[in-house]
Amino acid sequence: MSLDQIRRMFINILGHARSHAYSFIRFIWHGGEPFLIRPNYYRDIARIQQEIFGGRMDVVNTVQTNLTVLTPDMLAFIEEEKFFEGIGVSFDPFGGDRVDKAGRSKDHVVIKNLQTLIDRKIPCGAITVLTCDTRKSAVDSFGVYDYLNISHRFLPFYMSADAAQAAAHSLTFDEMTSAYCDLVDAWLQSKNAPSVQPIDEYFAFARRVLRRTPKYHFDPCTDEFVFIVDVNGDIWGVMGAYDPDLRYGNIFEERMEIALQSENRRTQIKSIERRLRTHCSDCEYYGYCPGKYIATATKEERRVLDENSCVVREVITHALYRLNETQLAS
Repeated sequence: MSLDQIRRMFINILGHARSHAYSFIRFIWHGGEPFLIRPNYYRDIARIQQEIFGGRMDVVNTVQTNLTVLTPDMLAFIEEEKFFEGIGVSFDPFGGDRVDKAGRSKDHVVIKNLQTLIDRKIPCGAITVLTCDTRKSAVDSFGVYDYLNISHRFLPFYMSADAAQAAAHSLTFDEMTSAYCDLVDAWLQSKNAPSVQPIDEYFAFARRVLRRTPKYHFDPCTDEFVFIVDVNGDIWGVMGAYDPDLRYGNIFEERMEIALQSENRRTQIKSIERRLRTHCSDCEYYGYCPGKYIATATKEERRVLDENSCVVREVITHALYRLNETQLAS
């Protein structure tokens, strides 16, 4: 993205954010590898952000990296603490999927760079992608980040470049449910108990069930707050990412409120409302779990839902069983 395009994006977001009195906006810089970009590019972005948003609302910048590259310049830039307020490292400790063009493993480089961040006391989190291979080592991966006391997220493999890739790596319903339930048990046995998503979120739903807290339901009209922007400015909701037929608009060319009022988004909202009625209305946990997983389900997640059931429901049930079994429910 050129700096001029990024400037137009900020301008087109500002009006919408101000009209809704947002206290902050978070930008996550990612994909391909953001640490290949020279720090001065981010310094220029920071300058433009200050020009557009300065004094109107807080702006938070985080970055998602494979950490296969960490130059001295980038390390010094991070330590300035003037732009990135959080670093997410995408790394599967037992996956072996980080390779160079020749197919050689880069895991040792990622581990070295991660150790550098830890040694420099630079806060970071991690994402581990669960595939049909890595799900067998999910608890071991949790153990690594538990030992390091690093917050992390387990992300099931769904999106892919082609059907063959999906067939090779995607999880079945039973595999995903089993992995999450194993992670629930691992978290309960952990001494550090670092933040781990989505397990933290599912435990929160289980506690809401036990406490019979007031119910809350996801509203696709007002509660959608994560958007994906492609390098050409096209913008999507999470559930329709990169599908040209589900594109909301172009954030370089039009104001955010125009994109949110687009026919494609209205179609998406109707689809979400149908899914919530189909999968959530009869669920005993609906309202304690707001239904966000169902609402924002991607194409592959929707296929799993239609063919099986809701993963979140199964994990909440398991979490409730464990909480009662361990007397933590009280």
